[in-house]
Amino acid sequence: MPVTIDGGVEKMPQMQPIKHGIPPDEALQLLKVGNSSYADIDSGDATYIYKNIREVQHEQHPFATILSCSDSRVPVELIMGGRGPGEIFVIRNAGNIADVNVIGSIEYSVIVLGVTLVVIMGHWKCGAAAAACDLVQYNNKKMPSKHIGDMIQPIVRLAKSYPSKQGDFVNNVIKAHAKKTVETILEASPIMSNCVKTRTVKIQPAYYDLPTRRVEFL
Repeated sequence: MPVTIDGGVEKMPQMQPIKHGIPPDEALQLLKVGNSSYADIDSGDATYIYKNIREVQHEQHPFATILSCSDSRVPVELIMGGRGPGEIFVIRNAGNIADVNVIGSIEYSVIVLGVTLVVIMGHWKCGAAAAACDLVQYNNKKMPSKHIGDMIQPIVRLAKSYPSKQGDFVNNVIKAHAKKTVETILEASPIMSNCVKTRTVKIQPAYYDLPTRRVEFL
């Protein structure tokens, strides 16, 4: 796919919106075409992001780690100002839940890569949190799968203990879950607990509001 030229700098072409529910082979072809556009840009003449790929191809030194939800509307690097490759160590799962894989990944980013800031970021209308809240409020135990039901249990336990269902219960739980996840990490990881005690690492809960695109650092 050809690239556009803007002032002598090569850029990716404008991407068109993709229809929901397209056939899988068509979806795969879209990814192939998109990657070809990305790979074919001359990194020596391209924008900052593409130049940065060349600089970090042999090692990485991200300045922050962010645990966020897998929600497709939460593009972490874009939200944080369009950060480039090698700048943010991103960990994602549905509901931004700190399981053993996540905690191990956070420890890796701190111990091996030297990250000093870890952000736990929930977001507006998180589906995992909404499902957990529905279960608590309406005793809605119908889950799309057993694994999804098991996955959201940490949020279910929090929602059950939440002191008030006034206001926007789901978004209140989402923010409380981000804060609780910080506690979970510190309780489960002596390494992270020690890093926070010695103030070599900060763990910061946050909330991303999709309508305003603002991140609230809680």
